[in-house]
Amino acid sequence: MTTVERRCPSGHAVSATATFCTTCGSTVDAAPAAGRVCPGGHPVADGAAFCPTCGRRVGTPGAPALSPTVGFAAPPPLTATSPPPDGPAGYPPASYPPGAYPPQGIAPWGSPYVYEPQAPISGLAVAAFLVSLVWLYGLTSVVAIVLGVTALRRAKERKERGRGLAIAAIVIGGAGVCIALGVLLVYA
Repeated sequence: MTTVERRCPSGHAVSATATFCTTCGSTVDAAPAAGRVCPGGHPVADGAAFCPTCGRRVGTPGAPALSPTVGFAAPPPLTATSPPPDGPAGYPPASYPPGAYPPQGIAPWGSPYVYEPQAPISGLAVAAFLVSLVWLYGLTSVVAIVLGVTALRRAKERKERGRGLAIAAIVIGGAGVCIALGVLLVYA
């Protein structure tokens, strides 16, 4: 009598009664009986109620047929040949450093997004910027500098937006004053 050596999908030799490979932990198919196949065409062992490949019920003579709405069967009970719950033999159990994963039940990205309205833009900063763009012999430039400095102070006190507009108005107004002084010195 010759014995057939069984192998796991990775090619490791396994015992005749093993359901898992002790080297890599992969599932070992039961030795198929001659001619017995599931509805999907996969070979199945004698006495098996379900195909180990596709999970379909294997018809047995005299057994009642299940409706297609019935779910999968319960997993097989753990036996001495089953791998330990921590993983295949030869591998340490999985361990993660504390805080590597968020606590269960809390989304890692935080709470859902809530829209918060933005602070209003300072009207004084907008006015300072617009006045700084109009150049009437340096007069509007001085007004733009005064409005810009006032807008900076108010924006800080009232928590308003427009700080950049106020700074731009001060810079453009200062450039306008410099140009006005230059023109006055050249033509005076």
